[in-house]
Amino acid sequence: MTATLPLTAELVLLILDDNTGKPLVDSVRRKAAVAGGAVLELVLDGILELTAGEPRQARLVAAPGAAEPRSLVLAQANDRVVGHKPKEAVARLGGASDWKHRADDILEAVLQELAASGIVEPVERTTLGVLRSTRWVMRRSEVEAEIKTRIALVLDGRKPDARTAALVALANAIDLLPKLYPGREKKAIRRRATEIAELSWGGQAVSQVVQEVQGAVVAAIVASTVATSS
Repeated sequence: MTATLPLTAELVLLILDDNTGKPLVDSVRRKAAVAGGAVLELVLDGILELTAGEPRQARLVAAPGAAEPRSLVLAQANDRVVGHKPKEAVARLGGASDWKHRADDILEAVLQELAASGIVEPVERTTLGVLRSTRWVMRRSEVEAEIKTRIALVLDGRKPDARTAALVALANAIDLLPKLYPGREKKAIRRRATEIAELSWGGQAVSQVVQEVQGAVVAAIVASTVATSS
């Protein structure tokens, strides 16, 4: 069952290749997506909300009566983004202005939680006794399969819940959906993903923040790519 998995954990499972444990997207897209996932998780958990106002001008603020974030890295992310627009928030966690690799810290924490649950397993690669890299191999494929099935039903026309719509928005922003569903026509996937992002499926406020975070992830990718190439 994935009902108890946080949004960012579901996103990370989708990003990892089932067989190799390698990410299906490059590091720029991975960081931006994880940053966006953390922001949306804080919103969907009722910790942050958008201020009222014109789109693109609203800021993330503490929701009334909000509980504490569920982990230290999310608490740190919350402190980093509160008071900022979604675009700024994603950039501060996983974009060109993320000097402290906060998105990588969030990713590592999520992977450790998934490993503790037996969903993934770290497999270390060494050369002459020196650690080269760690791959996170799927051990409970049924967990990711349930997530992909849920998304597939939404792509086929089912009305999404807030979590699934957010996953679709993030996956679409980093061009992950065609990799997850190679048998589907790419344009049709992207068209449906755009429709989902524009629906007021979780209330106007939640729908707005998902749309803005999706755009922020794309902007963070562009900004990081430009910064790297210049």
